[in-house]
Amino acid sequence: MNADALVLGVTQPGAVSSSKDKSFPEVAADARKRMDNKYAQMKAGEKPYSANVEDKNALMGDLDRRSLNAVATNEGGKFSNDEQVAAKALMQQQARLASGHYSGPEDQKKNWKDPFADDPVGRAKAALNFLDNMSPEEKAKPEWLSQHQTLQDALNQYGKGDTASTDKKKDGHFNNLAEILAGVDTSGTGSKNPESAKITDAPAAMMAKIKAMLPATQ
Repeated sequence: MNADALVLGVTQPGAVSSSKDKSFPEVAADARKRMDNKYAQMKAGEKPYSANVEDKNALMGDLDRRSLNAVATNEGGKFSNDEQVAAKALMQQQARLASGHYSGPEDQKKNWKDPFADDPVGRAKAALNFLDNMSPEEKAKPEWLSQHQTLQDALNQYGKGDTASTDKKKDGHFNNLAEILAGVDTSGTGSKNPESAKITDAPAAMMAKIKAMLPATQ
């Protein structure tokens, strides 16, 4: 059981493998079949599925981002609440990694190098690129358009040499904006656990923070 599709989803969120040439209902049916097969393999082995991180990665490791989205949104009512939460967490993990934030086992964090540590605008551009390459179903969501427009407006303002935008770059505005869009807790309050119950409410919470940060662009 590998996690190649999950890894590819970080750099190429629009890459298709499990969902290729399928309608969204077919994507959901295929994801259900793949996961059921994984459950059966684990049960037949020495260690049945136990819902730990490794098992979740194995369970959904061959699902491309579009398939993960079918699980996360419970397309066709085929997936349990735990499966939906796990899929949402994996999708957020992909977004965090794509924008330079480490997300994974704590003992591996020391090996991670943030490519945007000194480049908050680059981080924001990476977040925008990630949004641009999401699956068609994700792009159809209202929150996708809001997030995309917010990032694009901020980058456009900076590109025009707007004084306020320049100040925002200096005070970490772009850095924080990309973090919010990637589902990272920047407030110092609340859980950073990607599997917390807050995942369900994350889009609304993110947009509330973004609107507070960007009154001039809304």
